[in-house]
Amino acid sequence: MRLSCLSVLLLVALMPAALFAAAQPIQLLVPQTHVVEGSQLDYGTVGPGQTFSIQIYPIVTDASSGRYLGRWDMASVSDLPAGWSSRPSGQYGNPIELEVTVDPLASEGDYNFSVNVDDQDSADHIGGRVSFTVMVHVSTHVLDARVSPLSQEVGAGQPARFTITLTNLATAPDTFRVSAQGVKGWSYQTNEYLAPGESKSFNYEVVGTDEAYYPMSISVQSFSSPQIHFEQPVSLQVRTNLGADYRATSHGVLLYPPVMLPVYSMAGILGLIVP
Repeated sequence: MRLSCLSVLLLVALMPAALFAAAQPIQLLVPQTHVVEGSQLDYGTVGPGQTFSIQIYPIVTDASSGRYLGRWDMASVSDLPAGWSSRPSGQYGNPIELEVTVDPLASEGDYNFSVNVDDQDSADHIGGRVSFTVMVHVSTHVLDARVSPLSQEVGAGQPARFTITLTNLATAPDTFRVSAQGVKGWSYQTNEYLAPGESKSFNYEVVGTDEAYYPMSISVQSFSSPQIHFEQPVSLQVRTNLGADYRATSHGVLLYPPVMLPVYSMAGILGLIVP
């Protein structure tokens, strides 16, 4: 079947526009960069089991004039390493977002996969599909954790307060569970969410009811993988003498009525005097 002259002219007219549009860089919102066909993108460091996203701005414009050329419809992942998983984007999102999850038991090293950005059925004549490679550095050293002080002395039933600082060194978010082991009857846990690169300090309290010396530990465990873990040995001395009770009030109490604030303040001062 021969094409009519009008069809040929239309095809010829559209080809330069399609080639020109396909040559325009694709704007990524996460991470913030631009890619073209065949680009290799270094995503940064991610921990085993962590999930990270790639967000693509779908609108294609002429870089010089800003003229609208079309839009990308969806994106998907191919050639994933063994044990990894992905969630493809939906259609016509703005931004187009896909997620990739690292194998929780992945070994440390560099891994690659492909991202495919599609103009379905070439409806907008912007090139059909553009593919680029993403490289990810997998490391178990994506959590920095610090505990202070490393030893506490308090009265029985009074809170020993430890300051914990967590820093997420990965380019992926994660949630971490903080707990303490070694104190009889104490099982309090708290969960802390950290965005990529975020640092957070907070107080963690431990209460001992019996007079004793407790060699204990404070641990931080990633929700993503058992390989991302931190543990810090600390010690807690619980005493029942008056001086220890006074000193304990300077650390605060778990619950008390506001009317007792002056009393506890005075007790804290006495704790600095009474041996």
